[in-house]
Amino acid sequence: PDATNATQCLAYNGDSGPNGWGLYLHQGKYQGLFGGLAFLTGPDAVPGVWAHLALVRNNGLSTLYVNGV
Repeated sequence: PDATNATQCLAYNGDSGPNGWGLYLHQGKYQGLFGGLAFLTGPDAVPGVWAHLALVRNNGLSTLYVNGV
C-alpha cells in the first residue's frame, strides 16, 4: 500500500453484508472479514512494501496469513 491511514478493501468475494469474505487494510493493519461480522486482524502494513495475504477457512477455523505467517 502507498498509505495505511485509510480503510481500503483490497479484495472481496460476495456481499459484504450477510455473506462473503474479504481482505482489508484498516487502521494500518491487514484484516480478513467473513460475512460482514468476523474480523481477523493481522500485523501492521508497511507503506511501499508488498505483502502476500491469504484468508483460509478450514473446518470452521479461519486464519489470516501475511507473508506465510
